[in-house]
Amino acid sequence: MQRRIVAVLVLCGLLAIADAKLVATYLSGSDADTSPIPAATLTPTGAASSGAADSSSATTGPGDAHVEKVSIAALSATRAWRAASAIRCSPGVRAATFGYSADGGMHWTRKKVPMKTVSDLSSVGDQVVATGTDPSCKPAAYVLSATDDPRDAILAPSWVIDPIDPTALIASGNRVANGPCPGAVVDLAGSSPSDVVALCSDHSARQSRDKGMTWRPVGGASDAFSVAAVSGATFAAYRAACGIAVGALVGGDRARCVAGTKDWSGPGDMMIVDGTIWLATSDKALTTPLTAGP
Repeated sequence: MQRRIVAVLVLCGLLAIADAKLVATYLSGSDADTSPIPAATLTPTGAASSGAADSSSATTGPGDAHVEKVSIAALSATRAWRAASAIRCSPGVRAATFGYSADGGMHWTRKKVPMKTVSDLSSVGDQVVATGTDPSCKPAAYVLSATDDPRDAILAPSWVIDPIDPTALIASGNRVANGPCPGAVVDLAGSSPSDVVALCSDHSARQSRDKGMTWRPVGGASDAFSVAAVSGATFAAYRAACGIAVGALVGGDRARCVAGTKDWSGPGDMMIVDGTIWLATSDKALTTPLTAGP
């Protein structure tokens, strides 16, 4: 058992070093476009009462007026969950839609989760936790499964946006007293239980390194719609003439365009895991390596 634990710790250390090298390479490389896996269109198969898919032909895309927020949480370079919903819950709001991909975002299977809104999708170990509101608009959190029904979450993610009040944050299950933004929080990039960057609806960003007790401004957030943390660095996804560009939050003028995103529109999200950038809207998704261009 001890030998296995040591092996796991060594593997984790090697992966962390590899990610750090990728970040350094990305930040020091040229402004060339990356080479992504081809963009995928959403191919949902509907949702059964269990975690398995059925043959429904319902789709979710930019035409759905209730989609105000898209969240993605990846477990690896190939496996990820995506959710699309309204931001605030009310009796007339349609249920959130969920999809699972096991092939790098090329195909998505629709899954049924009893939630109306989703404020965050979070990777907790080898699980994804959805935080939001249930059909009665009360706070809810579920562990998602590709094969089984969702179940109530026991472990709280380190950082999530409050599902009832999008101006507030919840850290490890406890409401943070000091909100980071003058308005709503758009996205979060948590490096640790004490260190987080919040992207605000006024296109500013603020960072806390003391569990949300104090916040300081972080530059480079103009035109950013999502942030993600990896190996001590915070990356941002930006709207650009080329579609979507990804770069370090500080120094975002060096962000690189992501091929295949020029016609993307609507709310979107980004996550970085295993040296891979995941990008998604409600009806499109792709993965691209976190490496510099040639």
